[in-house]
Amino acid sequence: MALAARVSWLSWLVWVGLLPLLWALLQGRNPPFWLGLGSFVGGVVCNLAALDWMRTSDGGAGLSGPHVREWFVLSELCAVTWPLVALSGQWLRRHRGLNPALAFPLLWVGADWLRVTSSQLLSHGPPFPWLHLAEWPGVGLLASQFADIGGVYAVTLAVVAANAGFFACLVTVLSFDSPPSGWRPKTMRLIRQGWWYGLVAGVALIYGYHRLSYVAKSTGPTAWAMPLWTSEHYLLGSHDANDTRGPSHGEPTPGGIAATSSSGPEPTDIPPIMVWPEGAYSSSLASDALIAHVSEKHRRANASREKGISIQQIRDTNTHNLEQLTHCSKALNSVMVVGCFRQDFHDGDLRYYNSAAIVHPRRGILGFYDKIALVPGAEGAPRLGSIFGYGEHGTYDPGFGTRVFEASKSTTGAGYRFGVAICYDICFPEIFRRYFAAQEKERRPEFFVVPASEAADQRGLLQRILLRMACLRAIETRRPIVRSVYQGYSALVDGSGRVLNRSEIALLRAPFRLGRVPRDNRQSLYMRWGDWLPPTSISILLAASVLTPLFRRHTSLGHTVGR
Repeated sequence: MALAARVSWLSWLVWVGLLPLLWALLQGRNPPFWLGLGSFVGGVVCNLAALDWMRTSDGGAGLSGPHVREWFVLSELCAVTWPLVALSGQWLRRHRGLNPALAFPLLWVGADWLRVTSSQLLSHGPPFPWLHLAEWPGVGLLASQFADIGGVYAVTLAVVAANAGFFACLVTVLSFDSPPSGWRPKTMRLIRQGWWYGLVAGVALIYGYHRLSYVAKSTGPTAWAMPLWTSEHYLLGSHDANDTRGPSHGEPTPGGIAATSSSGPEPTDIPPIMVWPEGAYSSSLASDALIAHVSEKHRRANASREKGISIQQIRDTNTHNLEQLTHCSKALNSVMVVGCFRQDFHDGDLRYYNSAAIVHPRRGILGFYDKIALVPGAEGAPRLGSIFGYGEHGTYDPGFGTRVFEASKSTTGAGYRFGVAICYDICFPEIFRRYFAAQEKERRPEFFVVPASEAADQRGLLQRILLRMACLRAIETRRPIVRSVYQGYSALVDGSGRVLNRSEIALLRAPFRLGRVPRDNRQSLYMRWGDWLPPTSISILLAASVLTPLFRRHTSLGHTVGR
């Protein structure tokens, strides 16, 4: 599994990488201590390989990076689920007689869910989202289509079940479990044991092909990923709306490409949407509540100035910043989603948010989205931050709400609805479920916009994992995702998880046309029921462990009475 996570041409090993652990479960002579220790060491090695981007992030090299301790500790903590699965499987086989090939997938999904749930102790709010087998690069789009049924746990269940099915057939062929001698009894047993595996695999393939066969019509807005220099040139400086030259080398600007492109004329019925990366607008924006609080504070102190800045200067600066965004949206005739930083006064405290401003060319500022999932250590300190050397407080405060934004050409023209998530939010499906739980069907988002910054990793490992997570979120919600990423993959992903267009990791030097957003109106069971699969798996295992001895006792008593 470690090779499948790190070596691209060995990514297919994810479908057979659990065979050593299953073989260890089958050996009845393995003491529990050595089985637990061996599985724990294997889990640590696998996690270290999957989280290797953490070792060299933020300029680290070798074992001297700033996040090496975090890399080791998280790999060890998350590896606890491996001996939990191994020892539970061994106990169910010895004392309850359950087939390990049948119980192993359910055990894995249940332990994976317990790991994610318990990891909330290490963070503010959202749990630790990494290390699902569904995120491994070798899983592929076909198996990923199960994400709209049970999220990443359904995809993980499919991967582990494939390992277990292959192992069961391999055991029969190689006589590891003392099958009857002779090729004919082996063949019959292989057919009896493998027919249901083949049935499940056939149903999975049919479902995957059926979901992938759907092609949404590209009738949504045209999406653009904007580079950082464009944001500095247009948002912070003065510009001419009729000037179609860039700040250097005669590169085209958004004003010149919003109307036409090499792919043909742009739609005129709905405005395009231009997305700037996370933190593109460096000037901090202040809310009305904060300005009112500072004004009241000055009035009570009977002073007109604080730290040399008057209240009127604060109000004028904030108004100027908002007018800059509105003017840029009008000049580009586009809906803008701009990564920014915002200050607010809420519940008696001063709050700092990593936000995204949504600007309409005619209606002005539509509102803000505040990042909910903060990166531990960099943005928000976890509750047990002393383990990793973090401070008691983070840089930003987490957001606490979601909102669907509506955009149209005019008050009566065609429009679209979209939700927003910022960078690390893409790792948490529960954030995306909020958009569907609190909204009527007619008010749900038609696609999602994700401004992000992934400059922490210079090797491209983190960027590939986050793009994979974006594909899983698109499948779970059955909604397209528009990504604009600083030093990452800016991409347009459709509702089936296909990457329709993407940029390279290299820093963008010009606006990048992602294409027209496809409209996907399919429904998702996962958005309605959430994480129903792991509790169901645990319930099935508990019921089987209780009912199997009773059933065998009843069968044995019936045979005795018959004799």
